[in-house]
Amino acid sequence: IIAARENEAVSFDLFGPAEHGLPDALPGNVHIHAPLSHDDAIAQMRCSDVLMMPFLRNELTEGVDPVKMYEYLQAEKPIATSWWPLLDKFKEFSAVRFYDAAHGFSSCVQSAIAGPKTFARPVDFLSRNDWSVKTGEFSKDLELAYGGND
Repeated sequence: IIAARENEAVSFDLFGPAEHGLPDALPGNVHIHAPLSHDDAIAQMRCSDVLMMPFLRNELTEGVDPVKMYEYLQAEKPIATSWWPLLDKFKEFSAVRFYDAAHGFSSCVQSAIAGPKTFARPVDFLSRNDWSVKTGEFSKDLELAYGGND
């Protein structure tokens, strides 16, 4: 809400379920949309100027390696996101801008808007972090932890 009020010329389009208590009076530049299929979400990302991931930093997010960041990098657009330690591996990408507090989000969005509009997809990084690689690593971890016993 703060970023929308501080950036009235920017349209904030939010996609996904909205049943968890949105404020009564959203600024006019905030638009709530229904959830999209995965393919439609990827297409929408590619039509956006900046992709945002304003997660609150808490015990839950501290342990999350967000899949959305990998999808955002695929879209080749600037990204404004909160920071937590598991996101350090994304610091090498110029497309990603981090913030640490609510007012920092607004500055982060402004920086993303002012910067380059597209970025090269980090193909090597994404290939090392796709689902087949991740599930293979998870399977190996389970095998090591449980020794293959049923």
